[in-house]
Amino acid sequence: MSAPGGRTAADTTADDCAADFLTDVEESLDILTDACRAPANAFTNATRPRDHVAELRRLLLRLHALLLNWEAETTPRR
Repeated sequence: MSAPGGRTAADTTADDCAADFLTDVEESLDILTDACRAPANAFTNATRPRDHVAELRRLLLRLHALLLNWEAETTPRR
């Protein structure tokens, strides 16, 4: 067993796919956080904040559905 998110000898291509996806999400959040440190890039300066909130909500719903699916697949069936 390795640290969370780390590779193990038993990993499959499905593990690689999930890990790559999670890494990409994490990196995207880091890029946004870094970019928003500049005052000109702060969300409060957006001219279409409602559009951005709606798009983020759409993406979060997709991510939540994915999480629920992954959780369901890891829950033992009775």
